[in-house]
Amino acid sequence: MALEKGLDQADFLVIVLSPHYIESEWGKLEYTTTMLDDPNNVKRKMKPLLLTHCDIPRFLKPIQLIDVSSSALFEQHYPTICSQLGGQVVKEIHALDRSLLPPIQQLPKTHHMPFRSLGNRFIGRVSDIWQIHDILQNKQTAVIEGVGIIMGTGGLGKTQTAVEYVHRLGYQYPGGVFWINAEQGLSEMVNDIKQTAHMDLDPKLDDKAQLVQIWQIMSQWGKVLIVLDNFLETEPLQPWLPPSSSIHTLVTTRRRDLAYARLALACMNHQEGLALLNSDQRQFGEAAYGLVDLLGGLPLALELTRHFLNLRPKVSIEQLIHDIQAKSQLAALSIFAKKYADDMPTGHNKEVAATFQMSLDLVSDASMPVLQVMSMLDATPVPLRLIQPILYQDESDSCLDDPLDDAISELKRLSLIELDQDNDPFMHRLISGFIQSTFSDADLFEKVVAAVKTEMARTDNESDSAAYKELEKIVPHAVVLCSSELMGYAYKISIFSSLQGHHSKWGRYQLSKHYGRMALDLSESNYEPGHSEIAKHQSNLALMLKDLGQLEEARDLLRMALSSDQKSFEPGHPSIARSQLNLGGVLADLGQTDDAQPLFQAAYDSFFALLGQDHPQTKIAKFYVDKYC
Repeated sequence: MALEKGLDQADFLVIVLSPHYIESEWGKLEYTTTMLDDPNNVKRKMKPLLLTHCDIPRFLKPIQLIDVSSSALFEQHYPTICSQLGGQVVKEIHALDRSLLPPIQQLPKTHHMPFRSLGNRFIGRVSDIWQIHDILQNKQTAVIEGVGIIMGTGGLGKTQTAVEYVHRLGYQYPGGVFWINAEQGLSEMVNDIKQTAHMDLDPKLDDKAQLVQIWQIMSQWGKVLIVLDNFLETEPLQPWLPPSSSIHTLVTTRRRDLAYARLALACMNHQEGLALLNSDQRQFGEAAYGLVDLLGGLPLALELTRHFLNLRPKVSIEQLIHDIQAKSQLAALSIFAKKYADDMPTGHNKEVAATFQMSLDLVSDASMPVLQVMSMLDATPVPLRLIQPILYQDESDSCLDDPLDDAISELKRLSLIELDQDNDPFMHRLISGFIQSTFSDADLFEKVVAAVKTEMARTDNESDSAAYKELEKIVPHAVVLCSSELMGYAYKISIFSSLQGHHSKWGRYQLSKHYGRMALDLSESNYEPGHSEIAKHQSNLALMLKDLGQLEEARDLLRMALSSDQKSFEPGHPSIARSQLNLGGVLADLGQTDDAQPLFQAAYDSFFALLGQDHPQTKIAKFYVDKYC
């Protein structure tokens, strides 16, 4: 039975053919079991290798054999074997030239990696990539092993360096690679890992308890890589780290107080800066060293400058240096430079801000609103379907006439945005911060809020099956907007309520409870006691508490909700009936059936009178009446 179960669960059955295998009873059991499940090998599960010449069983003759009967044949067919088994041939680490960037490789089967490699556009950082790998492979402390910190100011490429490491050396972690947006909190890591690895954990447990289960499961997988990108400024790192030496953790952060093996990314030197500037059509000599110095060797600023110079071929390095110095004196840029002084190279913040302004000056009037919308949202990728209704009410019927697509192409060409695996745009935090500092439009902000509210409201539409996954990309933007003082409380309450519903559908009960409580607290702060809006969120939170087994608090909230509904609506109103049914259910779970019975009966009577006996609500109420009354 164990053998049959293993064969059923296996992706492939590799049959190593030899006379001994053909005569083996165990061998016959293996291939006949697989053959019965898939007699024509339609699933291509059987992979026969000919180790020693023998009489080939009849059922295997239609299947192409791979001859590995000699060392030379094995070496010749090894790439084919790897490919058919879902892998690829890679060089051993010790065989790679450490003076060069490692080549891009296929990620392990289990991975969550939303960002692409820049490929040949990734300049420099060769020694940094190898140093990161060395740090992660060596034991760093007595308790936590393989923890590496990439730190540095904004625009140095901390995130992109980590992205390149994953795409170039991630195959060294066959247990899986998991990219985590650490700014979203510990819940983000728990949820991303659970979903990617299809882990079935108890949703009633809090994040720390679920994380313990995750580490226990992962410790059996072999080497695993966790990347914590943009780790929070004040959050302690220890609770995020795994206890197993087989799980390696790479952290990117601006902090400098984390006591683990650290790699401080330096700004680009003359040669690296010049290589970046020369990675396009125009080529420059040592005169460009002055430009590298002026911008403090910040890769982000040099990348924007490279595009500017290639779009303005008549502008010399000397002219550009003069213009940057002139623009850096503008008052508007000084505001940004002061606000983000700690995020940029010391003494160069105004000049860096000037490169941002020069790049934005190249943006067409048609494309600028896209950047403005994105600057109001989180730094994570923004779904195009969210931008579309904000800026382009009438969607074009022709793929040849798509103003949003045109805008995205222009902004990417200027290196002001990048695209994720879904071709959704995202922007560097410094560029977003610069736009926020120099632009304000209350009307556009209202449109952004309304669009996010509309998207999040999809969670209440049971027939909208696509919302379950599509809203995952909207959630971080909804959270960021709700932190703004510009958003009205009614919008915030609505979005918090939608976040509660969305997380509940994903089984994230602790997050659902968090946003349900925020919706209720904000309602209580802005409406009179007993208001129907408060009652609605009392009921919503109570039902989540019921799922978590916190029945006493759920009961108390539902009693308050029912009392409010009875004051707000006429007797027999469906809102009252729903509150009666909900409260009755919690009381029944608490064993207080005598109190639950009249509530079930009253709910049933109301639904029967209003909706008829065949309505689903009536049938649910009838079920409880029959069970408890």
